[in-house]
Amino acid sequence: MNLPLAEKIADAVLYEGYILYPYRPSAVKNQQRWTFGGVYPRTYSEAQNGADAWFQVIECLAKGDAQSALDIKVRFLHLVQREVQVREGETFRVVESLRVGDKVFHTWQEAITRAVTFENIRIGEIAVEPKRFEFSFPAMDEVEKLSEDGVFVRTQQEICGGIELTAQQIGDALKLTIHVSNLTAYDATAEKTRDDAVKFSFASTHSILGIHGGEFISLMDPPEEYREPAKSCHNIGVYPILVGDQGERDLMLASPIILYDYPEIAPESAGDLFDGTEIDEILSLRILTLTDEEKQEARDSDERARAILDRTENLPPEVWARLHGAMRGLKPVSNNPVNDEPVNNDLVNLDGADAFDFSKWDISGADEEADRVRLERITIRGVEVKTGDQVRLQPKGGADAFDILLKGHIATIEAIEQDFESKIYLAVTVDDDPGKDFGRMRQAAHRFFFTTDEVEPVNQG
Repeated sequence: MNLPLAEKIADAVLYEGYILYPYRPSAVKNQQRWTFGGVYPRTYSEAQNGADAWFQVIECLAKGDAQSALDIKVRFLHLVQREVQVREGETFRVVESLRVGDKVFHTWQEAITRAVTFENIRIGEIAVEPKRFEFSFPAMDEVEKLSEDGVFVRTQQEICGGIELTAQQIGDALKLTIHVSNLTAYDATAEKTRDDAVKFSFASTHSILGIHGGEFISLMDPPEEYREPAKSCHNIGVYPILVGDQGERDLMLASPIILYDYPEIAPESAGDLFDGTEIDEILSLRILTLTDEEKQEARDSDERARAILDRTENLPPEVWARLHGAMRGLKPVSNNPVNDEPVNNDLVNLDGADAFDFSKWDISGADEEADRVRLERITIRGVEVKTGDQVRLQPKGGADAFDILLKGHIATIEAIEQDFESKIYLAVTVDDDPGKDFGRMRQAAHRFFFTTDEVEPVNQG
């Protein structure tokens, strides 16, 4: 049972969407948060006709017997409201930010990770009678004086919840049901907004299930004999998947985000970015383009945002190189598998022959040198230029987006090349491109080609 691996995936789920690029509270996309796995107070949910659920239902299948035992860990975020308040007469008014000396304080919402754990629950017992548990986490109210007229207030509402566990035999499978509910007292008689109710809610709620003396059955791809029982599992607000080491079946994650069995964190990733829909390299490069003012707002607002910025700005070259991509899992494939080894459908084989063994190909050398001749130097507009010199880009086309975006930018010549039709091109990297190092490594999207009449030497008189 590889619980650390499962929790690593669960952590990524827990903080998905916590704060999105550009990591500033003032950004529109960060105005409404906590969009995954919300479990709201029952009174609020019912007042909204169930639009925001007050419970989650996890149903999954397992193989085992009455002596098989379950470990259950329910995790979620408990929100902390952080307000900057300034004196206004006899009262205080909430403001977005307040500068005190060289430090700026922002109104914002943070979160604390909460976990409720139950271990060694015998399946035979919950098959006879459901087990019910209740839990609660206390309120918190802290006031910090910032100045004569300003205070920093942190508040956290008391929350309460319940968990019910049941088991049912379906053929030779066990159907397990876990019901997680929000039982927090909440006055929904007055008109309340989601922003108010979320303070009393469980955010990013998910559960990690472990089994001893048995194994879970995949709901995404159940064996043929369990397809009908799998159809009888009705999950509300979560999607149970197998997690842990590939092939093991003793751990399951009930995630509020749709994932496949055995998800992995890419080994190239340098750390959490809280935005799994983005490619790490692209998002990291975009972070570097933030202005100093934007970066400072992010750093002042949230410690997790500060960590992202600090880490990204200090990534070493070898980590940037890893972020550019990796090739995995390529191997010879036959249409006649031996010893029941499954065919790798990632490689399409149309003619019935064995697929190529890509390990025999040196793809690193597949660049433009195959059909171009390198030149040492060339004269442009009466000025001799060579590799390493700077030019100003003046694209002539006008139809390509890059013609517009790169016009007027300073670039460095990486190569001067002549094709078989004697046409000369300059291969350049753009000086203010955060990913120019990739261009120097001859990678696409950061290395551009221009003809000699589309550039001006920067030292031209």
